[in-house]
Amino acid sequence: MDKNRHSTAAEAGRTPKRAARPVRLLFLPSVLALFLAVAAGMSGTEPALSAEVSASGEITLVINEIMYYPQSGQNQPEDIRREYIELFNRGTAAVDLMGWRFSNAVDYVFPEVTLGAGEYLVVAAHVDTFKAIYPGVANVVGGWDGKLSNSGETVELVDSAGATIDRLRYADQGDWGLRELGPSDRGHRGWLWVTEHDGRGRSMELVNPDLPNEYGQNWLASKRNGGTPGRINSVAEDDIAPLIVEVTHLPIIPGADETVTVSARIIDETSSGVTATLRYRRDTSVYEDEGIYRRHRDADYEVVRMFDDGAHDDGRAGDGVYAAQIPAQPDGAVVEFYVQVSDADANRRTWPAPSIMDGRFEQITNAFYQVNGLFSRGFGWTPGSQPIYYVIMAETDKGRLLDIGDREGGEHNSDAQMNATFVSVDGVDIKVRHNLGVRNRGHGSRNDPPNNYRLNLPHDRPWKGVTAVNLNTKYTYYQLAGNALLRLSGLPQPYVTAVQVRINGENLAVSGREMYGSYAHVEVVNSDFADRHFPDDGAGNAYKCMRDAGPADFQYRGENFGSYRNSYLKRTNTAEDDFSDIVDLCYALSSNTPDSRYVEEVNRVIDVDQWLRYFAVNTLLDNSETSLPNGRGDDYYLY
Repeated sequence: MDKNRHSTAAEAGRTPKRAARPVRLLFLPSVLALFLAVAAGMSGTEPALSAEVSASGEITLVINEIMYYPQSGQNQPEDIRREYIELFNRGTAAVDLMGWRFSNAVDYVFPEVTLGAGEYLVVAAHVDTFKAIYPGVANVVGGWDGKLSNSGETVELVDSAGATIDRLRYADQGDWGLRELGPSDRGHRGWLWVTEHDGRGRSMELVNPDLPNEYGQNWLASKRNGGTPGRINSVAEDDIAPLIVEVTHLPIIPGADETVTVSARIIDETSSGVTATLRYRRDTSVYEDEGIYRRHRDADYEVVRMFDDGAHDDGRAGDGVYAAQIPAQPDGAVVEFYVQVSDADANRRTWPAPSIMDGRFEQITNAFYQVNGLFSRGFGWTPGSQPIYYVIMAETDKGRLLDIGDREGGEHNSDAQMNATFVSVDGVDIKVRHNLGVRNRGHGSRNDPPNNYRLNLPHDRPWKGVTAVNLNTKYTYYQLAGNALLRLSGLPQPYVTAVQVRINGENLAVSGREMYGSYAHVEVVNSDFADRHFPDDGAGNAYKCMRDAGPADFQYRGENFGSYRNSYLKRTNTAEDDFSDIVDLCYALSSNTPDSRYVEEVNRVIDVDQWLRYFAVNTLLDNSETSLPNGRGDDYYLY
C-alpha cells in the first residue's frame, strides 16, 4: 500500500489491515444464455508423481516429514509460520547443501550447511517461531517464501547444479488419507476424507525411507502433536506392508463378452514372499431406507490370485506388476473390486484402503466398473458428439442420491457424498478415477429432478487438472450460450461444456426445454480456477457471494470478520480465515469514505473497467436472475 492510499484511510479514521488487489467480478454461468451450444472440453495436464534421482544415480536425501497444515482453532487464521519440511540423509556420506533449494511449493536457498549420514535437517518457514515451539531442536535452518498448500502440491528439492534430488507431490486425500462415514446430514450420512495431519495438529511422516516416498501409502500422521522434527519419525518402520500402486482395469468399459484384467504394481522391501489377490463381486444391492448402509462381508467376494509371471497379462515376469482376470459379466452389471497383498512377515494392505464406519474399519469404499455392450460395439462415442461422463456406484448409493433429491422432505439440502468411480470419454481419450465423492448440489434448483451433481475427486488423483466438477441440469443451453457471450466480452468465466452423463448406465437427462438432453459441466471456482484464469495472480481470494444472514450487497458491517462469513463464502485460502479484503472493499464503497476521496478509493479496491463490462453485458442479456445487475446481493463471485 503506497503512502497516498494509506493516508486516505487514515483521514477517515481507519487503517486497512492490508492493501487490496483490485476486485474482479465473476459470473455464475448457471443464470444465463440464449441458445444451445457445445463448448470445447476442458484441457489440463496430469501432474507427475515421482521422485527423481540425483546425478550420481542414487537418492541419498529424501523429504522425510512435512508440517503443511498446522492446527488452528475454529474461525482462527492458520499460522503458516509453523510449517516445516524435514530432510533425512539415508546415505553413507555427508552432503554439502550449500546452494541447494526448494522450489515449486516454497522458495528457499540453503546456506552453508552440511547434512551428515543418518542425520536430519529441518527447514522451517519461520525459524524463530519454530525454535519457540521446539526449543530442543538445533538442526534447523529456514525462512522460506510462500506457503505449503493445505490440500496438496509438489515439493521439489534441487541441488546446486540444478538436478532434482527429490520430488514429492503430497495430498490430504486419496492414498494420503482415510475415508470415514460422516455424521447425519439431514437424515443421510456420506463419506468424508479425514486425516490427523490435515489441520489437526499432526505432521505427515514417511514410514520407510528405504521405499519410494512419492506414494501416500508410505506416509502416516505422526503419533504426537507437532510431529518429530529433527529426529526419527514416530511412525518409522523398516518392514511394512507392500505398497499397491498404479491399479488399472482393462478394458475400462468392457462388453458383456469381455474379461477384465486388473493389474497393480506391488512394491516391497524384498521381492520374495509377496502374495496378491483380486477380490470382486457383482453389485446386487438395493436401496431400502435412509438409515441402512452397506456393510462388508468377505463371503460376498470372489477371490482370484494375481500373478507376476508374464502369463496373465501382467507384462514381464518379475517386473513387480501383478494381474488377474474377472470373467465376463452380464450387460449393465456393476462390478466392485479391490486388491489385497501380504508379504512374508504377514504385513497386509488393501487398495482401496478400508474406511471407517462407526469406529470400525470396513472394506466398503472400493473401485467399480460397469459392463456396457453398446460401448464395446462402437456406439458409446462418435467423433463430434459430446463427451460422456459415466458415474458408477453401488445401487444403494444411487438410490440414496435419488431419495435426497426427490422433492420430498427437508433432505434435499443434504450434501452427503456417495463413493463412486468416474469414467470420461471424449475425442482425446478415456480416463478413469476411483474413490470420488458424488453428491447433489445447487441452491434453489437442487430438489428438482433430474438433479445437479458435484463430483469431488481425491486430491492425489486430479482429472484434467481439476479435483472437482459441477454438473448442472437446469436450462443448460442458457448456461452454455450466456457463458460464451460473457467470455467473448473478455470477462473471466468458468468454462462450461455440454456433456452427456450416465448414472450407473442410466441417462437421467430430459429432452425438454430444461436440458434438451444435455448436462452443463461447469468449472468449479476454487484454487484450480484461480491458477488457470489468473496465472500471474493465482494466490488471491475467491468468494461466492449470496444472500444468507444478509445479502452480499457491500454493506459495511464493521471490522468483525464474522459479520461477513455467511454472505461472502471463501472458495480459496479458507484456512487463513482472513476477510480483510472484503472489509476493506465494503468500507471503501460506504458513506464512511469522504466524497473528495471516493473515486480514488473505488479505483483502489476494484477493477472499475471490468466491473462496468460485467454490468453492461448482463444488461444487454436482460439477466433477470437475482444478482448484482438487478440490484440483488446474490449469486455472483468476487476475486
